[in-house]
This record gives sequence, C-alpha cells and structure tokens, in this order.
Amino acid sequence: MRDRLAARGVWLVLALLAHAPIAGAQALNYSGFPVGSHALGLGGAFTGVADDASAVYHNPGALAFGDSGAVATSLSLNVSDRLTVRDGYASIGGAEDLRLDGDAPLPVFLGGVVHFGDDEAPRHGLAIATLNPHQETRAFSFHDADGASATSLRVEHRDGTRWFGIGYGLRPDRAWGLGVSLYAARRSMTHREEEVATVIGPRELLAARQTTTSLEAWHLVAMLGFHWQIDGRWRWGVTLRLPGIALSETASVVDHASMVVGGAPAATFERRDDLAGDSPIPWSIRSGLALALDPEILVALDLGVVGAAGRVRPFPSSESAPRPGVWIAREYDADAVFQAALGGEMTIAGIVPVAFGVFTNLSASPPLSRETVDSYRPDRIDAFGLSGSVGYRGDDYRIQVGVMAMLGWGMGLRPLGAIGAAEMQYAPTTVEWQTVYLFVTGGAGAIGRFARDVYREFLEACGVDPGGIVATPDELPEHCPPESDGEINSVLR
Repeated sequence: MRDRLAARGVWLVLALLAHAPIAGAQALNYSGFPVGSHALGLGGAFTGVADDASAVYHNPGALAFGDSGAVATSLSLNVSDRLTVRDGYASIGGAEDLRLDGDAPLPVFLGGVVHFGDDEAPRHGLAIATLNPHQETRAFSFHDADGASATSLRVEHRDGTRWFGIGYGLRPDRAWGLGVSLYAARRSMTHREEEVATVIGPRELLAARQTTTSLEAWHLVAMLGFHWQIDGRWRWGVTLRLPGIALSETASVVDHASMVVGGAPAATFERRDDLAGDSPIPWSIRSGLALALDPEILVALDLGVVGAAGRVRPFPSSESAPRPGVWIAREYDADAVFQAALGGEMTIAGIVPVAFGVFTNLSASPPLSRETVDSYRPDRIDAFGLSGSVGYRGDDYRIQVGVMAMLGWGMGLRPLGAIGAAEMQYAPTTVEWQTVYLFVTGGAGAIGRFARDVYREFLEACGVDPGGIVATPDELPEHCPPESDGEINSVLR
C-alpha cells in the first residue's frame, strides 16, 4: 500500500513539473542589433553610407574615406524586453501565459579609425573596434499552490556575443575603395532551469530538479567590403562576411535531481557531461545604396542574405550526456534568411539631424509544424524594427539620442506530460516578442574632439602651430599661454 501511495505521489509531483518553452534559447534572428553611431538612427541601413568608424563592421571598403580620423561610440540600454508564450505554463491552476522579462543588457560599439595619405588617392584607413551585436538576458519565476500541492519554477537565460576586430581600407581612386576586417568573435551562453514541487499528505513528497547548460565558442570572422561614391549624390556598397572559422567550442551540461518521501531521501542523482559544442557563424552578403537628395536629406536602403548554417549541434547527443534542459535544443537546422533595412535622415538648420529607420529581423529557424514532436526546436519569431533619433551635428561633433523597438510574432513549442517522463513531447503554440532600447551615440567621439580642440587652442595661444607640432611638452615656452601663471604648462610637463 505504501509503495503504491509513494508511486502515485511521485507521478503527481512529476506531473506538476510540466510547463512551456523559453523561446529564443537559440539566437536565430541573425540580423541582431544595429551598431554604430550613425547606423542606429538609420535602422542599420548603413552599408552604402558607412561614414563613421563603424564602417569597420558595416563596410570596411569605406574605411579610407573621410576627412580625418574619428572615434565612434554607441551605448544602448534595454528598457523593456518581454517574450510571451500563449498558454505556455501548465501550473496547478491550469494553463497560463508564460511571460519572460529581460534585464538590461548593454549592446555597445566602440571603434576608431585613422587615415594615412593625402586627400588624393591612394589613401589608407586603419580601424579597431569592439562591439556586442547580440545580447539576450531573460528570466522567469513562478509559484503556485493549490491546497496541499505547490510548484515553483525559475528559469534564467543569458546569451550574447562580443566581437574584437581590426580593419584596413584602401582607396586606390577618389571614387571607390576596398577593405577587409578581421574579428575574434566570442559567444557565451548560460541557461538554468530550477523547479520544485511538493505534495503534503499522509506521505509528504518533495521533488526538485536543477539543470545548468553552458556554451562558449570562439570564431575567427573575416569581412570584405567595397564602397563606391558614384557621384555627389549616390553611394553604393557591398559587404561579404565569410563563414566563421571555429577556434574553440565547448559546452557542458549539469543535471541534478532529488526526491524526498516522508522526510527521507528516496532518490538523488547528479550527472555532468562536457561536450564539443558546434555553434557556427554563417556567411552573409549585404548591399546598400544611399542617396543624398540634397545636402540636408539622406535616404538609405540595405538588402542582404544570411546563409544557411545547416545542422547545428550546440549540445550533441551522447549516451552519457543528460538532457541539457527542457527548453534547449540539442540539435537543430538553421536556414538561409533575407534581411532588409530602410532609413532616412533630415538635418534641420544644418545642425539638428533627425533620423528614422525600419528593418527586418527574420528568424533562420525552419517553420514549425502543427503536429506534436518529440524534441525541442528553436522558436521561429519574425521580428520587425523601428528606430528614431535626434541629435546635434557640428563641424567635428555628432551626438544622437534615440529609441529603437522590435516587435515579433511566431510559433514555439511547449512541453506536454511530465518532465520526468523518459521521452518528452512538445506541442506548437504562439509566441510574441517586444523589446525597446534607448541609445546614445557619439559621446566619446565628441569628448575626444573637444579635448583635441582645447589643446589646439592652447598651442595657438602659445604661438605654436598645432598642425606642425612635434615637440614634447618640455619644449613648450615657459609661460604658455602668456597670461597664465605657468600652472597649465607644469601640468603638461
């Protein structure tokens, strides 16, 4: 009798641990987040524009263009990020929508470019940059109780990439240029699921499970760019990203479960497996056309394709490896996907640029069928983005503040049956995604140029040519500038 009661209790506890998917566990919206000072306001329609240091990422063929070296920055704050899975959580009280709220990741771009050679061809550009094209941080927690039964769940998901790169651009002719960028790209992902269920009765039961999955991958990524200034109004560019070369890819799965019956441990186990993960970076090609309707109005259009990555195995199956989690796919397919962006900018009174952009962020995940399946697959969420910004532009300064929003709809999967079952079953469900970013661009570049201008004015006050100075601070005049008491010069020394 006790054995039958315990068996029924165990089944009830396991049944309480059935719930729905964390969509987006695999980042298959390859468009990512537009990066760079000018590109953000244009919604990423920047391949043909490429007029700041972020050309090292958007189109290295334009690195040798421009009047002088520059620093470009962009900092973005995620103020709202929500993923909703309809009827996605099967709690004790019945099916409920599953809502995952994101923290505040900071997609960042920081880059600089310097030029060599005069305004005539040939001219060279060297650039360095670090950027975060993709950041995803989401968490979900839930607790529900019904009489003598209770269940709680906590899911945390972090996935992001950081690129470190250098670029070189050559302008053989005043009208066109070629360039190449080389990046070390790091992807880091951690996914954790924790759940506890209890049944209080003649035989008190408690079951708990914790699964932690992690992935780290380093790739070498090369990008080739071409930029053509057709005339004073038209510019065209094309960028080819070659498939990433894997430098190292590691993954691990740790699964811990325990059960207590009547106050005494009934079962406990922990399994760990280190795997050779496979998280490829596919090739892509993007072409952009920019048109200056007049000196104050700019329109830009980008079209591109991201190639198919084929069969992806971030957590390859093995007999010894535990299940990496209820909402993490061991293997899946990544298809080719088309992307587009359209942006425009108008400068008011010659100093206030107002920009807008629209862009796609379509998923590379294959379509999900309406049938029940026996393995988890990434959600297919096709998203569309809007951006708008306003700023200040002087002869040497460009600062922008703006907002960007992405809205997505699609299909995902939710588990059926008990989590402890030998084989899981998943059913399709609808998924919605909304995210809003605030961004500030150009701040570091403006500070750097302001400091340069202050120093030039200081040198001019000392009677020194700022453009020709090669002397050290010790070689400056003793009283510089003349009206100073020497404190400024002593600081320089």
